Formats: sequence, C-alpha cells, structure tokens
Amino acid sequence: MKAKHTPGPWQSKMNIASAAIYCPLGGLIARLPVEHEGSRNGAAHNARLIAAAPELLDALQAVLRSFPTDRDMRDAGWERAEIDLACRDYEAARAAISKALPNAAAKEAGK
Repeated sequence: MKAKHTPGPWQSKMNIASAAIYCPLGGLIARLPVEHEGSRNGAAHNARLIAAAPELLDALQAVLRSFPTDRDMRDAGWERAEIDLACRDYEAARAAISKALPNAAAKEAGK
C-alpha cells in the first residue's frame, strides 16, 4: 500500500525551545516543545525517531515483501519454534504497519 504521508526523508533540528521535524522542502512536520532543560534529550531523541519514520516504514514493508513463507522455512530446515517466532515477528510488523497506514490491513484482506 502506498503511504499518504509527507514524503521523506525527514530531518530533525533542535533549538532552545523545541525539537522540530521537517520535510525535504523545509515544511514543518511536527514540533516537540522542550518543557524544561531536563527534557531536551528526550525531545531530541523523539524528534530523531519521528524523522526516521518514513524510512522505517519503507524498510519494514520491504522486509515483509521478501519474507519467506512457512513452507520455505520448513524446506530450509527451520525448527518449528523458529518458524513460530518468525511468524509472530511478521505479525508484529504487520500490526505496526497497520498503525501507520490504517487502511493497509483492510486492503490486504480484500486482495
């Protein structure tokens, strides 16, 4: 599913009063206020995480597209526990994508 967010890459910038996330053309995506001096590091870390979101989403979607099937894993000699763990991780990744792209799960189900 194609994302409808502002295209990346985004970048974060810190100043005295806030951490901000900007899109490639300089448009503001979000601003995280610095409540007090002790919150500067938290705001900076959160801003970097938010700025990485488009790339993280793209990478996660790419990983799921190339994920082996249950049969591929069995044929490769994976143990049942390894397959179960991989399937849980796959479902966790799908759930994360669904949080970012709420219509992704519905579109996938309607294939």
